[in-house]
Amino acid sequence: MTYDDEHDDVAVHDIAVQDGAADRQVALVELAALGGEPDDELGTARRVGDAYVVVSLRRFRGDARWTHHLCAWPALHPLGAVAYPVPVTEHVASLGDGTWLTTDGSVLYRWELTAP
Repeated sequence: MTYDDEHDDVAVHDIAVQDGAADRQVALVELAALGGEPDDELGTARRVGDAYVVVSLRRFRGDARWTHHLCAWPALHPLGAVAYPVPVTEHVASLGDGTWLTTDGSVLYRWELTAP
């Protein structure tokens, strides 16, 4: 999974080398699909568990805050914004068990998906 230097899309690639083909893009999500505008930027993207990716998006309107968005893995279909009860930064650290970490200043939070 990669995001570009222009900070406006995230892509999933199949990098298995077969018959001389070294790289093939298999999915793409653009900034606009996450509700972003041209002045906003994508931050990190981390796979969380077997079915999801958490993507950070910095919105430069108003208070210039970070938001996180959930996408389906591996298609990168946007599922919606994560509704945290506290502010978050760009960084998302996946723990490999379906949970992830965020920070708010010097406080570390651990999150997991729950059914609505």
